[in-house]
Amino acid sequence: MWWLALAHAGDGASLRGAGAIRTRPDGGGYLAADALNGLAPDRPGADERLAERSLAALPPGLRDLLQVAALLGDDVRLEELSATLAHLDSDAALDLSLDPGVALERLARVGMLEPRGPRRWRFEHTTLREAFSALLSPPLKRRICAAALRALPDTPTARRARLAESAGDFLQATALHWSLAESARRAHRLLEAERHYSAALSLVSREDEAVRLELLSGRGRVRYRLQRIDDAVEDLRAARMLAASHRDVVHEADLLLEEATALDWQDDTAGSTALLEQALHCLKDAVPAELAARHALAQARVYVRREDLTGAVPALERAVAAAGPERTRRPKPLPWPCWARCWRGPTG
Repeated sequence: MWWLALAHAGDGASLRGAGAIRTRPDGGGYLAADALNGLAPDRPGADERLAERSLAALPPGLRDLLQVAALLGDDVRLEELSATLAHLDSDAALDLSLDPGVALERLARVGMLEPRGPRRWRFEHTTLREAFSALLSPPLKRRICAAALRALPDTPTARRARLAESAGDFLQATALHWSLAESARRAHRLLEAERHYSAALSLVSREDEAVRLELLSGRGRVRYRLQRIDDAVEDLRAARMLAASHRDVVHEADLLLEEATALDWQDDTAGSTALLEQALHCLKDAVPAELAARHALAQARVYVRREDLTGAVPALERAVAAAGPERTRRPKPLPWPCWARCWRGPTG
């Protein structure tokens, strides 16, 4: 990826300047995935200059086809490019007079693409490919990506999310980034999950509070596992305020318990205990079944932090009993209609 290229090139100052490399209170460092999302577009450099010179040396037909291919990704397949071009036939801003297969062979001969087998090519450098696509005008880039979305309905989710975002279809892009974030979180790919949560949050409207609640909640859960405790607490508190504003008591209590866990990771026993008591007050006398195990586990954790291992045993036994044969799940997430609204195709 482009940010790894920066790191390998010794360009840590650029990453630090963008806020992507941060320092923990104990002096250690960590990579802030959300800061990476806005870094690449602001870095004109050698790749951009090389892309400008390379495109200027090509005839219009080859140049336009190369830039369309660049938007599709590192791997170029003739079938995918041809399908996308078929949806761009009427676009007067593009010269599509060349046969795609012949054009790709010519681009390979001049070193723009690397042959990778029958009807397959590849951009050797991701940053150079991104520079080729960045030189397209924004309206034309949106039209090409929208055409690719229509032409390639079975393309992988990560690629579809990128195309939807570039096409200006923010509802679909939000839903896809959200799906990728949840999948990465369940697989414990935490940095990847945080990036997708952050990408989705950057696209969703602030007025769409139900979606923001879920995204902030998910990112907060991921962040404290990445040792970004302060950022995690900020996300969880913002999500909790949204839950409280909608009088969603179960979700509010769940977020209180999650925030208590985050503070416990900071060895803030007093703060963690206070949140547990707040969750008890929030739930009053009845603890919902979906929170029973986590609630009991949080109580046990407080006993352990106070070095009262004997007192922790009954709470742990209640946690095991409440969990039952299956792992306790989080409160039910956003209902399907809210997801379905996000999965509509391009609107313009």
